[in-house]
Amino acid sequence: MDIDRLIRATVAFSLSGLLSGCTGGESGLASSVSPTVPSTYQGVMTAERASTLAAPNGSTCGQRHLYATLQATEMTVHFRPDCGATGNLRIPGVTNLQSPLQEMLLCESPQPVTHAGSPHCSPSLADGNCQQANSTIWYVTIFFAGGPSRQIDFATNKFPVKFSSNTLVGLSNLYGLCVIDNEDDVIQDDFADGHDVAPKGDTVNLKVVLPPSFGSSYPDYTDMDLFFETKPAGDER
Repeated sequence: MDIDRLIRATVAFSLSGLLSGCTGGESGLASSVSPTVPSTYQGVMTAERASTLAAPNGSTCGQRHLYATLQATEMTVHFRPDCGATGNLRIPGVTNLQSPLQEMLLCESPQPVTHAGSPHCSPSLADGNCQQANSTIWYVTIFFAGGPSRQIDFATNKFPVKFSSNTLVGLSNLYGLCVIDNEDDVIQDDFADGHDVAPKGDTVNLKVVLPPSFGSSYPDYTDMDLFFETKPAGDER
């Protein structure tokens, strides 16, 4: 395990509660469900839960983050509108919900995620081992936390991702994800594996698929880094 990233992420979560009052409601979560959830992160992480987490209006260029409490049924986490790009990530239901409930922090940016953009985000790892690393157009980091078992069991190993942009997505290009785990290992590389896809209009439908070694589980208190990559449709390199 990357101890340095774990320490940074733990410190970041402690800081996030102090920072939440000055972030302008950056959590971006719907508040239609119970406002109190038993958790060791009460006052630090957002307690609201919903099947669909609403994205706020407006679009600016920069780094954004949001919190979510995981739940037994699938939920959709919407990226905050940023640089004209929108999208969402569908999180499968958790089959081993515990007390405290498992939670996640998602950070997204058109540039590598940094502490400077949001002090509670863990910086993106280097993506040099991804086949199309020099053509990454979007960065997402996810931090999973909570639960005494130190593992989050999902109902499926597939996490569908939707990404839309009329400036970053073009019909003449192909798109794919490269995913790096907390050990700095590439656990998915769509271009290397021939799983890249063509867009539909200005929208790309991708998915994170946990490899067989993970099953449908992911260790908590760890990160998952997503790199959105592209290349010309006729480029076989």
